[in-house]
Amino acid sequence: MITQTPTIMVVGNDPVLCTVLQRILETSNYRVITASDCASTLELIKKNRPALVIVDAFLSRCQQRELIACLNEIEGCRVIFFTNGSSLASMKNLKGLSGQTDAFISRPTSIKKLLSITENTLAGNKNRVGVGA
Repeated sequence: MITQTPTIMVVGNDPVLCTVLQRILETSNYRVITASDCASTLELIKKNRPALVIVDAFLSRCQQRELIACLNEIEGCRVIFFTNGSSLASMKNLKGLSGQTDAFISRPTSIKKLLSITENTLAGNKNRVGVGA
């Protein structure tokens, strides 16, 4: 039986972060596509049908909410919110997104934690919160 490699989309306006995440995930045999804004993300989702989308906290709050709302309407698409630690702004964002994402990963994190949460989320395990290393 041949299983298809899941496609993961990484969305963020930091090209270095997107490249690092892409390389880590590709090394673990995932197919990865990246996008830097909400509009290009929605177009790429229609073409590529990713199983999982990792959304970076550094997108503007408006873009985050609009994007996550759109992703929640796509059947079978899971969402991980990649947050920037324990800042007050991040905590407010997390509260606002509770129930709209499948998992959260807090920076800094380890490769092992990133991959573990990614695998759990793809397997359908909701609300796995990853905090740091």
